[in-house]
Amino acid sequence: MGTIKEEGELEEALTCGVCHELYCDPHLLPCGHSFCLLCVRPGAGVEAWLGAGQGGCKCPDCGEEYSATTPLHKNYRLANIALEYRRRGLPGGRLLVPVPCDCCPVIRSAMPAVKTCLRCEVSLCALHLQPHLDCPAFHTHLLVEPLDDLSKRRCHEHGEMFRYYCTNENVYVCADCILEGKHTGHQVKSLRKMEKDLKTILQGHLQKAEEKLRHSQKVLMEQKNVDGSIMDAWSVDSGLERLGASLVAQVELMVGDLCEEAQVEKQQAKDRLRVEQSRVIRDLRMTQDIHKYLRSLLEQRDPFLIIWAFQSEDKKISAELNTAVFQPEPSTLDRKRVLENIDRKYRQFLSETLKCLNELKRDFSGSVLTLDADMVHPVLCVSGDLLKQPLTII
Repeated sequence: MGTIKEEGELEEALTCGVCHELYCDPHLLPCGHSFCLLCVRPGAGVEAWLGAGQGGCKCPDCGEEYSATTPLHKNYRLANIALEYRRRGLPGGRLLVPVPCDCCPVIRSAMPAVKTCLRCEVSLCALHLQPHLDCPAFHTHLLVEPLDDLSKRRCHEHGEMFRYYCTNENVYVCADCILEGKHTGHQVKSLRKMEKDLKTILQGHLQKAEEKLRHSQKVLMEQKNVDGSIMDAWSVDSGLERLGASLVAQVELMVGDLCEEAQVEKQQAKDRLRVEQSRVIRDLRMTQDIHKYLRSLLEQRDPFLIIWAFQSEDKKISAELNTAVFQPEPSTLDRKRVLENIDRKYRQFLSETLKCLNELKRDFSGSVLTLDADMVHPVLCVSGDLLKQPLTII
C-alpha cells in the first residue's frame, strides 16, 4: 500500500480544479486540461471564467479560450483511474487511511481490512475474513473492497441496507420501503438481478468496443501501408537529376522546378495522410479507453458501483460505440497534375529553346550566305525576286 504522501498526491491529481472533488465525468478541453463536465458546461455557475455572454469559454487552469460550441470529449483514461480509486469506498469518498477491521478487539491495533461484507455490514482483515471464505453459510455473502462508510448505502428513512432497485424511479430501496407499499406497481429488482442485467448490456457494449477496436486497428494499418506506398511510388527524382546533368542551363532550371513541385505534391499527400491518421489514432485510443472501462466494470463485484457507473456512462458509451469508425479516403498523389506540370514545363523549355534557336538564326541570317552547288540541299528553291519563296512540305 502506498504512503499517505503518495495517496495524497494521487488524490490531488484526481481532483477537479473547479469543484475540488474527485473527478466525476471528466472531459478534455481543447488545451488538454480535464475538468468535470458539469464544471465546464456554460451555465454551471462559473460564468466569471467561462466568459458568459461573449460566445466563448476559458480554461480555468491556463486561460486558453475556446468556443462554447466546441465539442468536449470524455477523458476515459482519467475516468478509469478515478473509478478505480473509488472502488474502496463511495463515489467521491476520501481514502487516505486504511479501513480498520471491525472484528479486531482493539481499535488502535486493528489490522487493515481487506474486504467488506455487505450482508454482515462489517469490514474484515485477512484473519477474520477466513470464516467467510471457509464456512458454507457465508458463501452467499457479497464481499467487496474495503468500505470506510456504509451510510450512503443505507435507507435514510429506515436505516436498512439498500438491497433492491426501482427501475421506474431509478432509486435504491430497502425491504421496508417495499413493505410499506411506496413502490407498488413499480418494477423492483434485487441488486444482484440488476447487476446481472447491466452486465449483460455491458457485455454487448464490450463486444461492440472490441469490434470497433479491431476495425480501427485495421484502418490504421491500412493508412500506414498507404504511407509506405506514397514514399515508394514517387521515384522520378533520380531520373530528373540525370536529365539535368546532361542538358544545358535551361534544362537544369526545368528539372529544379519539377523536383520542387514533386516534393510539394508529396508533402501535401503526406500532410493529408497525417491528418487522417491522427483522427484514426484518436478514435482508436478513445475505443481502447472505453474497452478498458467496460472490462473494469465487468470485473467489478459491487452492484452499487456498477449501477452508479452504468447510470452515468451508458448513454455516452453507447453513443461512442455506435459512431461509425472514421474511414478516410485513400491518400494518393495527384499524378495527373504532376504530368500536366511536366508537360507545361517541357513546353516552356521547348519555347525557350526555339527562342534561342531563332535568335541564333537571326544572327546567322545577318551574315552573307554563300552556297556551294555540291553541298546545297537538292530541294532548295530560290525565289525569283531573291526575297521570298512559298513553303513547300515535302
